[in-house]
Amino acid sequence: MKAQTLVIKNARIIDPMKCADFNGDILIENGKISKIDHDIYKENASFVIEDKNIIVTPSLVDMHTHVFPDVTPLGVLPDTVGVNMGVGILVDAGSAGAYTFEDFKKNVICKSRTKVYEFLNIAKDGLKKGTGELSDYNNIDIEANKKVILNNREVIKGIKVRASASVVGNLGIGPVKIAKEFAKEMELPLMVHIGNAPPELKDVLNLLDKGDIVTHIYHGKQGGLFNPDGTVLKEALDAYERGVLFDVGHGTSSFNFKVAQKAFSLDIKPYTAGTDIYNQNINGPVYSLTTTLTKLVNLGLSLGEVVTLATINPRTILGIENQPIETGYKAEITVMQKIDEQYLLIDSDGNKMKSNFKLVPRYLITGEELINTEGE
Repeated sequence: MKAQTLVIKNARIIDPMKCADFNGDILIENGKISKIDHDIYKENASFVIEDKNIIVTPSLVDMHTHVFPDVTPLGVLPDTVGVNMGVGILVDAGSAGAYTFEDFKKNVICKSRTKVYEFLNIAKDGLKKGTGELSDYNNIDIEANKKVILNNREVIKGIKVRASASVVGNLGIGPVKIAKEFAKEMELPLMVHIGNAPPELKDVLNLLDKGDIVTHIYHGKQGGLFNPDGTVLKEALDAYERGVLFDVGHGTSSFNFKVAQKAFSLDIKPYTAGTDIYNQNINGPVYSLTTTLTKLVNLGLSLGEVVTLATINPRTILGIENQPIETGYKAEITVMQKIDEQYLLIDSDGNKMKSNFKLVPRYLITGEELINTEGE
């Protein structure tokens, strides 16, 4: 629906772009923020958002999704996990490759209400055929990749490679090396999915530069972030210190509460809160971006920190303009509500954690458009 005059009352306004966290009202007129203050008059507004524990943030961004339905086995509709869940921007993490990207662009990017960007899979068919896409070097077509990227730089923001045994087969670290060399040539960040070896995590991390991304870093499998004696993998610390970015990448089997909590206590924190949401985990254990943010707060991060992971940080990676919550700017806002009830949170390995609250999406505001989200 369109709301020419919209008032948000008594909200906690969190805007990492301005290092702001305060309570107040917001007046939006004709799609722009016209006033931020206390006790804004609401009687003449065409729509009023007013409830307890309302939280207003810049429009949320999910850095890791799979939204190529029909063509890939795991894809979900982008608007299902995007605007309908209060998320304005999605990054599809490698569902499309060079041979399937035009289909992805035509039927996903161009037809969705949610803004969608792509990290192009180094494998030419992306995830069209399921697992094992990098078990044969013939599945990589560098020239096709290059052509697609040069024609679509406005929406292709990185390269994706999956570095786990079920994907690379007997090729080990080889496909990851190719992906890294190509990403460097294209001047794009590389996002690497990690899981069961081979390749070994230390070998993957040693390839990566500042601005590259490791997703699934807090998984609970063998050969992960921590050595068998409980110490942090040296190569992980080195990568973190030189600016390699860690993405949550929750997924069906890639987020462990115990690993994450220990890492956070050692100040090894994620840069982005990507969900790795797809059709096998949308009904659990992932559910949504806001559920993932709820888990991160319960594991020790502040609400301000998790909002940063889902707003300014992914925007920085994507190289897209930040829209602050500030007078004179277009309204690009997610409205959440903190529900103070008892919830049971579950990670990818079946570990459970009690929470006394849950973050739930209520509205997405983009200019004059007001989207009433499905909540949870």
